[in-house]
Amino acid sequence: DADMQDSATAAQPLVEAVLGDGVDMAIALLPPQEGAGGMGIVVRTARSGIQRATGWEPTQPLSGTRCITRETWDACQPLAPGWGVETSLTIDALTGGFWVKEIECDLHHRATGRDLSGQLHRARQLKDVLRALARRRHVTPDEPVDPEPTPEPTPESESTPAPAPDGFEEGITPHVGLAALAREIGGETELVWLQLRKGIRTTATLRRGGLIELEDGRRFADPSAAAEAASRRHEVEGWRVWRLTDEGPTLGEAIEELGQSS
Repeated sequence: DADMQDSATAAQPLVEAVLGDGVDMAIALLPPQEGAGGMGIVVRTARSGIQRATGWEPTQPLSGTRCITRETWDACQPLAPGWGVETSLTIDALTGGFWVKEIECDLHHRATGRDLSGQLHRARQLKDVLRALARRRHVTPDEPVDPEPTPEPTPESESTPAPAPDGFEEGITPHVGLAALAREIGGETELVWLQLRKGIRTTATLRRGGLIELEDGRRFADPSAAAEAASRRHEVEGWRVWRLTDEGPTLGEAIEELGQSS
């Protein structure tokens, strides 16, 4: 990181772990940073996503100070854009069979506070981390699949109007906050509602256009309506029960982090 200043010399243990111990990717584990003002939403989202994808739970999933072997680096290409790079690097390295380890380093950097600048920074981080997690949930098949032949157009098909964009449905207008969140993520995202006392895990999908789709295919613009339909209960606060991944932020927290009003 460019803001480590003189403390950057304390990164030596990362090099020693790679050259001496054979670690493929050494990640700096920093001490508590003075002035840090985040609520932990982005960190929890990245940590949960990495754990679900690999089984490993990092302490500091967003730590960007790392020492990486050339083989590991090449295997993790292409990198995720923006602030999602650390999350994607960790997932790609672990799923590629490389040894990833967190190493304590007495490093210090400029922490982001709770002012407007800090909030905007965390909003950009959350957006990029969600994008990285969404893209690394898709597995490319080993063998290419032959595309289905395109049917010849007929007079009837030529007059048929084009389908609505993915995620939209006629007669349903997506909530402006959900639409903005889906647009920032850039792909479909799993929503999870954990009812721990009952041992129930309910899933849905935030589609590209901002609608919430239940497992039975029903779609909703309102998170509360979706939660009530999924649970057959009344007066469920959907903004608080639906989360992005199991331990990620609630929909309400995510939209607030992105600067949208629910």
